[in-house]
This record gives sequence, C-alpha cells and structure tokens, in this order.
Amino acid sequence: MRVISWSICSFVYLATLFILPVRSFSQSTDYLNLVSLQGDTISLEGFDIEGYRAVSLATIEQMDWEIELNNESLRALISDTDSVEFFFDSPFFRWNDEILQLVDAPSLEGMSAYIPLQFFVDFIPVRLPDKYFVSNGQFPITDEMVNIEREPVIDLDPQMDSVEDGDIDERRLVIIDPGHGGQDPGTIGSGGRREKDIALSVSRELVRELGRDEDIEVHMTRDRDVFVPLWERGEQAMVWKGDRPAIFLSIHVNAAPNSPSVRGFETYFLSEARNEHEKRVAANENAPLRLYSGEDDDENPDLDFILRELRNLDHQHWSASLAEIIQGQLRTVHSGPDRGVKQGPFAVITNVLMPAVLVEIGFVSNREEEREMSRSEFQKGLGRALADAVRSFYDRYPPGRETVGKSRNN
Repeated sequence: MRVISWSICSFVYLATLFILPVRSFSQSTDYLNLVSLQGDTISLEGFDIEGYRAVSLATIEQMDWEIELNNESLRALISDTDSVEFFFDSPFFRWNDEILQLVDAPSLEGMSAYIPLQFFVDFIPVRLPDKYFVSNGQFPITDEMVNIEREPVIDLDPQMDSVEDGDIDERRLVIIDPGHGGQDPGTIGSGGRREKDIALSVSRELVRELGRDEDIEVHMTRDRDVFVPLWERGEQAMVWKGDRPAIFLSIHVNAAPNSPSVRGFETYFLSEARNEHEKRVAANENAPLRLYSGEDDDENPDLDFILRELRNLDHQHWSASLAEIIQGQLRTVHSGPDRGVKQGPFAVITNVLMPAVLVEIGFVSNREEEREMSRSEFQKGLGRALADAVRSFYDRYPPGRETVGKSRNN
C-alpha cells in the first residue's frame, strides 16, 4: 500500500524537471532475487543511476510494505516492528530510531523513487534474517566485485621512511579502538559470531603484547561490551594524546553477505573512497551513527577540511605508511589473502588528528574465516602481528615532530 503526500514545493519541483537536467539513469537487465521465508520471490531489477545500482519504487511495492512517499522522503513499514525512512539526496536513512548510511543517496525522479540496491543486499538479509534472504538472479555478485585489485596509495617518500632515532622524552601513545559494542553488534556471521566480540578480543591481545614495552602507553576506547558513539571515540583519543606522539588503530571485522567465499584482511586510512568496495566498507562501518537530541549535523567535521589538515601535518602520509606496515605484519600470521591498503571516509577516524587506520582483520561472512577469527590462538597471533607493526612504525615515525597544539598556535 502506498500513500503519496506532496507539498506545494512538489509542484515547483516537478516544474523544474522540464527546465533542469535530470540525473542520468537507465534500466539494467541484471537483477537479484529477494526471497521471503514463506517462499515469495521478488526480482529486484536494477537501474544504473550515475554509476550505482538502484531499485525502483514499482519494484519495492511488490514487497507488500506500507509505503508513504513525499517530495523529501520515502517511509516504509517493513515488518510489525521495523520501519525505514529514506531521505532523497542523502545517503543516511533511518531504521526505527537508528541512523544508518548507504553508499549512495536515494533519488526522486519525477513520480518515481529509487533506492540503492545495497539496502536490499547489505541490510535486509542481515537485519531481518528470519524474513528474507538474497539469491543471485542475473546480477553478477561475485568475488571479483569485492576482491578489487590493489591500487597504489599515497607515494611514500623514501627519505621520510627512514628517520634517524631522536631523543624521546615522553612515552609514545597507542590508542586502540575495538569497533562497535553494546547494542551495536557490527556484522554477524552465519555461525553467530559478532564483530564487536571478535574486535574486542583481538584488541585485548594487542594490549597485552604492547604491555611488554615500557616506552609505550596504551589506551582503549572501550574495554568491555559497551556502546561508544563514533565521534566520542576520536574526541577521547585527542584528549589522551594532548601534544604527545600517538597513533590510533580501530579494529573491525569485514563482511560480504552475498559473496561468502570472499576472505582476507585489509587496512584503511582516511581519504575519499576510490571505488564501490571502499564506499561499501565505509558505509557499513559508519552505520552506528545515531541522532541524539540537541545534536547539530553542522557540528560534524567537514571531510575536505580534515583531509587538508591531515596533509598539512603529514598525518595522512604516515597513516598510509602505518597501513602498509600492518598489512606486511598480518601476512605473517593470517591465512587469508592480503587485500591491500585502501582508503575511505570513516567517521571514527575523521576527528583523529594523528596517524590513524582502520583494520579489517577478516570476513565474518566467510564461514571458515569466521571460525578462525574466533579461535584464541589466532587472536593472539593477530595481537602479536599488530604489536610488531606498531613497534616497526614507531622506529621510523619522528615522534612529536608535528603536534596538533603547534598547528593551532600557527
């Protein structure tokens, strides 16, 4: 059932369609099948809209959801207890009281709405596993879609990668951020393992390993199963850092629900996403963003400004270097393929002005890798590898060379 509600602005908007260029989109012959546990199959025929796949309102109406559409948003009651609301031209959408993020923004073209196909692939089967699952129709969801060939990252200046040891007056900081927590489980594997639990276990092993170093001080953004908002993690990290040298490691678990054979490890630093896979990973890890009463969206950091600041302080260079070192160390203990260094706009490291990375230690959607990441010995191995990476990085990183405090005084 659909209810259409248009404001006076709607007619102005429709009139502009005749004088303004519309977004380019074309129908594709590819599709996915969304199957309910009652056996009903809905073919999700895709449209190509400026480089991403989307599903039309006509297709969504086959779901028998209660739909309310106006010129600003589309709201759907998708179960007895779940409702979603999409906002046109914004990648953020509301699932009940939670704000989540898509790779691309839903759009309104004339009298029809288009929702990114990602919603039906990454969210519906995961959040409503007792109601739906996705099967491949003719849409080519394959390992190749996720196993993207390694692309070069920021060129590392060889002269900067071998810095002579200087006098270190203060202990160096390592801030470890176990992803998700509390009511936010992160991704969940087919065997029931939760990202938040694996991330916390590996982070604890890393803390134990770094505890052997007297010149390293370690902090955790969470040391138990609690929810910590993404923005607060970075803010707390900056308080701990002060003017001292510090690095930030956010530990996460990856997922590709419709490509269960995909496995491996990859490390991200903050920058613009370059391809669809990097966008999807960033969207999934940014999903815990929530709206709090009194919070102003304008207070969120501007990515372009942050990236300029990181480049001025050379933190982006060192983040890329740290990511390369981590990948090299993980290769010594991890059975999965090295998926390389990647980049994306991750909220948790957006307001962290220091070398910072987000490590995806494996795919919980791969049954074998899910079991492997749950084993204590494997977690200890990851902890040792990450600790070795931290030590190796600090051997070449000039502590205190540039500080946030100095930049603010300039």
